Amino acid sequence: MALRVLLSTTLLSSLLSLVLFSAVAAVISGRRGRRTAVGFFHPYTNDGGGGERVLWCFVRAMQEENPDLDRAVFTVDDASPQSLAARALDRFGVKLLRPPQLGYGFSRVLQHSSMYNNDAPIAIRFLHSLRECTLPVILHPFRDLVQLLCGAVSGLHSMIDEHFGISVVEYMASAVIPIAHNSAGPKMDIALNEGGRKTGFLASNKEEYTEAILKVITMAEAERLAIAAVVRKCTQRFSEQKFFKDFKAAVQPILAPKSSS
Repeated sequence: MALRVLLSTTLLSSLLSLVLFSAVAAVISGRRGRRTAVGFFHPYTNDGGGGERVLWCFVRAMQEENPDLDRAVFTVDDASPQSLAARALDRFGVKLLRPPQLGYGFSRVLQHSSMYNNDAPIAIRFLHSLRECTLPVILHPFRDLVQLLCGAVSGLHSMIDEHFGISVVEYMASAVIPIAHNSAGPKMDIALNEGGRKTGFLASNKEEYTEAILKVITMAEAERLAIAAVVRKCTQRFSEQKFFKDFKAAVQPILAPKSSS
Protein backbone atom coordinates (compact mmCIF):
# COMPACT_ATOMS: atom_id res chain seq x y z
CA MET A 1 0.00 0.00 0.00
CA ALA A 2 2.77 2.36 0.97
CA LEU A 3 4.60 1.50 -2.26
CA ARG A 4 1.44 2.18 -4.30
CA VAL A 5 1.01 5.55 -2.60
CA LEU A 6 4.68 6.36 -3.19
CA LEU A 7 4.41 5.41 -6.88
CA SER A 8 1.23 7.44 -7.25
CA THR A 9 2.84 10.41 -5.55
CA THR A 10 5.95 10.11 -7.71
CA LEU A 11 3.85 9.82 -10.87
CA LEU A 12 1.78 12.87 -9.87
CA SER A 13 4.95 14.86 -9.13
CA SER A 14 6.40 13.86 -12.50
CA LEU A 15 3.22 14.85 -14.30
CA LEU A 16 3.13 18.21 -12.49
CA SER A 17 6.77 18.77 -13.33
CA LEU A 18 6.09 17.91 -16.96
CA VAL A 19 3.10 20.26 -17.10
CA LEU A 20 5.12 23.03 -15.44
CA PHE A 21 8.04 22.47 -17.80
CA SER A 22 5.70 22.49 -20.80
CA ALA A 23 4.11 25.74 -19.61
CA VAL A 24 7.51 27.38 -19.10
CA ALA A 25 8.71 26.11 -22.46
CA ALA A 26 5.59 27.48 -24.12
CA VAL A 27 6.15 30.90 -22.51
CA ILE A 28 9.81 30.96 -23.53
CA SER A 29 8.96 29.80 -27.04
CA GLY A 30 6.24 32.42 -27.24
CA ARG A 31 8.64 35.13 -26.15
CA ARG A 32 11.24 33.99 -28.66
CA GLY A 33 8.68 33.99 -31.44
CA ARG A 34 7.20 37.33 -30.48
CA ARG A 35 7.75 40.23 -32.87
CA THR A 36 9.97 43.03 -31.63
CA ALA A 37 8.07 46.24 -31.02
CA VAL A 38 9.06 49.76 -30.08
CA GLY A 39 6.97 52.24 -28.11
CA PHE A 40 7.44 56.01 -28.01
CA PHE A 41 6.02 57.58 -24.85
CA HIS A 42 5.25 61.16 -25.81
CA PRO A 43 2.01 62.47 -24.27
CA TYR A 44 1.72 65.59 -26.42
CA THR A 45 1.84 64.96 -30.17
CA ASN A 46 -0.48 67.63 -31.52
CA ASP A 47 0.61 70.91 -29.89
CA GLY A 48 3.43 72.07 -32.15
CA GLY A 49 6.30 71.95 -29.64
CA GLY A 50 9.90 71.34 -30.63
CA GLY A 51 9.88 67.97 -28.87
CA GLU A 52 7.29 66.78 -31.38
CA ARG A 53 9.72 67.41 -34.21
CA VAL A 54 12.26 65.18 -32.47
CA LEU A 55 9.55 62.54 -31.96
CA TRP A 56 8.67 62.41 -35.65
CA CYS A 57 12.35 62.30 -36.58
CA PHE A 58 12.66 59.30 -34.23
CA VAL A 59 9.69 57.59 -35.87
CA ARG A 60 10.95 58.33 -39.39
CA ALA A 61 14.41 56.97 -38.52
CA MET A 62 12.87 53.76 -37.15
CA GLN A 63 10.70 53.37 -40.25
CA GLU A 64 13.79 53.65 -42.43
CA GLU A 65 15.95 51.39 -40.26
CA ASN A 66 13.43 48.56 -39.90
CA PRO A 67 10.30 48.95 -42.05
CA ASP A 68 8.67 45.77 -40.65
CA LEU A 69 9.10 46.73 -37.01
CA ASP A 70 5.95 47.28 -34.98
CA ARG A 71 6.02 50.73 -33.38
CA ALA A 72 3.48 52.78 -31.50
CA VAL A 73 3.33 56.33 -30.19
CA PHE A 74 1.58 56.54 -26.80
CA THR A 75 -0.22 59.85 -26.41
CA VAL A 76 -3.13 61.60 -24.70
CA ASP A 77 -4.04 63.55 -27.82
CA ASP A 78 -7.27 62.62 -29.59
CA ALA A 79 -5.91 62.59 -33.13
CA SER A 80 -5.87 60.04 -35.93
CA PRO A 81 -2.65 58.52 -37.29
CA GLN A 82 -3.33 60.17 -40.65
CA SER A 83 -3.79 63.64 -39.13
CA LEU A 84 -0.59 63.33 -37.09
CA ALA A 85 1.40 62.23 -40.14
CA ALA A 86 0.00 65.17 -42.09
CA ARG A 87 0.81 67.51 -39.21
CA ALA A 88 4.40 66.23 -38.96
CA LEU A 89 4.89 67.17 -42.61
CA ASP A 90 2.97 70.44 -42.49
CA ARG A 91 4.38 71.70 -39.19
CA PHE A 92 7.94 70.33 -39.22
CA GLY A 93 8.70 69.18 -42.76
CA VAL A 94 9.16 65.58 -41.55
CA LYS A 95 7.61 63.10 -43.99
CA LEU A 96 6.80 59.76 -42.38
CA LEU A 97 6.90 56.66 -44.56
CA ARG A 98 3.49 55.69 -43.16
CA PRO A 99 1.10 57.00 -40.49
CA PRO A 100 2.13 56.05 -36.93
CA GLN A 101 0.40 53.43 -34.83
CA LEU A 102 -1.08 55.00 -31.70
CA GLY A 103 -1.48 53.85 -28.13
CA TYR A 104 -3.25 55.64 -25.31
CA GLY A 105 -1.77 55.29 -21.84
CA PHE A 106 -1.53 58.76 -20.34
CA SER A 107 -3.79 61.04 -18.36
CA ARG A 108 -3.61 64.74 -19.13
CA VAL A 109 -2.72 66.26 -15.78
CA LEU A 110 -1.39 69.59 -16.98
CA GLN A 111 -3.38 72.36 -18.53
CA HIS A 112 -2.50 72.92 -22.17
CA SER A 113 -1.56 76.52 -21.50
CA SER A 114 1.02 75.55 -18.88
CA MET A 115 3.30 73.68 -21.26
CA TYR A 116 5.18 76.67 -22.56
CA ASN A 117 4.12 79.33 -20.06
CA ASN A 118 7.64 80.31 -19.07
CA ASP A 119 7.94 81.95 -22.50
CA ALA A 120 5.20 84.41 -21.70
CA PRO A 121 6.60 86.88 -19.11
CA ILE A 122 9.53 88.02 -21.25
CA ALA A 123 7.92 87.53 -24.67
CA ILE A 124 4.84 89.62 -23.90
CA ARG A 125 6.95 92.54 -22.67
CA PHE A 126 9.04 92.45 -25.86
CA LEU A 127 6.09 92.23 -28.19
CA HIS A 128 4.54 95.32 -26.54
CA SER A 129 7.75 97.32 -26.68
CA LEU A 130 9.23 96.05 -29.96
CA ARG A 131 6.17 95.20 -32.07
CA GLU A 132 7.25 97.52 -34.85
CA CYS A 133 10.40 95.50 -35.54
CA THR A 134 9.38 91.95 -34.56
CA LEU A 135 7.10 89.48 -36.25
CA PRO A 136 5.58 86.90 -33.91
CA VAL A 137 4.90 83.64 -35.74
CA ILE A 138 2.86 81.06 -33.90
CA LEU A 139 2.42 77.52 -35.30
CA HIS A 140 2.77 78.43 -38.96
CA PRO A 141 3.14 75.61 -41.50
CA PHE A 142 6.76 74.63 -42.06
CA ARG A 143 6.86 75.93 -45.63
CA ASP A 144 5.70 79.37 -44.41
CA LEU A 145 8.31 79.40 -41.66
CA VAL A 146 11.05 78.61 -44.18
CA GLN A 147 9.89 81.50 -46.35
CA LEU A 148 9.78 83.90 -43.39
CA LEU A 149 13.21 82.83 -42.16
CA CYS A 150 14.69 83.44 -45.61
CA GLY A 151 13.91 87.13 -45.18
CA ALA A 152 14.78 87.43 -41.49
CA VAL A 153 17.87 88.98 -39.95
CA SER A 154 17.47 87.75 -36.37
CA GLY A 155 15.23 85.39 -34.41
CA LEU A 156 14.03 85.87 -30.83
CA HIS A 157 13.73 82.99 -28.36
CA SER A 158 12.81 83.86 -24.78
CA MET A 159 12.03 80.55 -23.07
CA ILE A 160 13.84 80.13 -19.75
CA ASP A 161 15.66 76.82 -19.16
CA GLU A 162 14.74 75.42 -22.57
CA HIS A 163 15.87 71.78 -22.63
CA PHE A 164 17.46 72.17 -26.03
CA GLY A 165 16.02 74.83 -28.34
CA ILE A 166 15.11 73.40 -31.73
CA SER A 167 13.71 76.74 -32.89
CA VAL A 168 17.10 78.38 -32.19
CA VAL A 169 18.72 75.75 -34.43
CA GLU A 170 16.09 76.45 -37.11
CA TYR A 171 17.05 80.14 -36.99
CA MET A 172 20.71 79.32 -37.36
CA ALA A 173 20.18 76.79 -40.18
CA SER A 174 18.56 79.66 -42.11
CA ALA A 175 21.53 81.98 -41.37
CA VAL A 176 19.33 83.97 -39.00
CA ILE A 177 21.23 85.29 -35.98
CA PRO A 178 19.55 84.00 -32.79
CA ILE A 179 18.88 86.01 -29.65
CA ALA A 180 18.05 83.47 -26.95
CA HIS A 181 17.74 83.22 -23.20
CA ASN A 182 21.02 82.83 -21.35
CA SER A 183 20.22 79.44 -19.84
CA ALA A 184 20.11 75.69 -20.46
CA GLY A 185 20.19 74.42 -24.07
CA PRO A 186 20.87 77.64 -26.00
CA LYS A 187 23.64 78.61 -23.57
CA MET A 188 25.24 75.21 -23.09
CA ASP A 189 24.83 73.52 -26.49
CA ILE A 190 23.80 75.88 -29.28
CA ALA A 191 24.88 79.53 -29.23
CA LEU A 192 28.56 78.75 -28.71
CA ASN A 193 31.50 80.60 -30.19
CA GLU A 194 32.78 78.97 -33.37
CA GLY A 195 36.38 79.70 -34.33
CA GLY A 196 36.40 82.80 -32.15
CA ARG A 197 33.22 84.16 -33.75
CA LYS A 198 29.83 84.65 -32.15
CA THR A 199 26.99 82.40 -33.29
CA GLY A 200 24.28 84.37 -31.52
CA PHE A 201 23.44 86.53 -28.54
CA LEU A 202 22.25 85.49 -25.09
CA ALA A 203 20.17 87.63 -22.73
CA SER A 204 18.48 87.27 -19.35
CA ASN A 205 16.21 90.30 -19.03
CA LYS A 206 14.42 92.99 -21.01
CA GLU A 207 17.39 95.33 -21.07
CA GLU A 208 19.80 92.66 -22.36
CA TYR A 209 17.36 91.53 -25.04
CA THR A 210 16.86 95.12 -26.17
CA GLU A 211 20.61 95.68 -26.34
CA ALA A 212 21.12 92.49 -28.38
CA ILE A 213 18.31 93.36 -30.81
CA LEU A 214 19.71 96.83 -31.39
CA LYS A 215 23.21 95.41 -31.84
CA VAL A 216 22.07 93.03 -34.58
CA ILE A 217 19.90 95.46 -36.52
CA THR A 218 22.49 98.26 -36.44
CA MET A 219 25.65 96.29 -37.15
CA ALA A 220 27.40 96.68 -40.47
CA GLU A 221 26.09 94.36 -43.18
CA ALA A 222 29.51 92.77 -43.75
CA GLU A 223 29.79 91.88 -40.05
CA ARG A 224 26.24 90.53 -39.94
CA LEU A 225 26.76 88.39 -43.04
CA ALA A 226 30.02 87.02 -41.60
CA ILE A 227 28.24 85.99 -38.39
CA ALA A 228 25.33 84.54 -40.39
CA ALA A 229 27.73 82.37 -42.42
CA VAL A 230 29.32 80.98 -39.25
CA VAL A 231 25.88 80.49 -37.70
CA ARG A 232 24.66 78.38 -40.60
CA LYS A 233 27.85 76.31 -40.82
CA CYS A 234 27.90 75.38 -37.13
CA THR A 235 24.38 73.89 -37.28
CA GLN A 236 25.65 70.96 -39.33
CA ARG A 237 26.22 69.14 -36.05
CA PHE A 238 22.45 69.33 -35.48
CA SER A 239 21.36 68.33 -39.00
CA GLU A 240 18.64 65.74 -39.58
CA GLN A 241 21.13 63.61 -41.50
CA LYS A 242 23.48 63.47 -38.50
CA PHE A 243 20.54 62.86 -36.17
CA PHE A 244 19.33 59.90 -38.26
CA LYS A 245 22.83 58.46 -38.50
CA ASP A 246 23.59 58.73 -34.76
CA PHE A 247 20.13 57.54 -33.69
CA LYS A 248 20.24 54.49 -35.94
CA ALA A 249 23.73 53.63 -34.69
CA ALA A 250 22.47 53.87 -31.09
CA VAL A 251 19.41 51.63 -31.52
CA GLN A 252 20.86 49.13 -33.98
CA PRO A 253 22.48 46.92 -31.28
CA ILE A 254 19.16 46.80 -29.41
CA LEU A 255 17.08 45.88 -32.44
CA ALA A 256 19.59 43.50 -34.06
CA PRO A 257 18.32 39.88 -34.13
CA LYS A 258 19.62 37.87 -31.18
CA SER A 259 21.60 34.75 -32.10
CA SER A 260 20.08 31.58 -30.63
CA SER A 261 22.30 29.97 -28.04
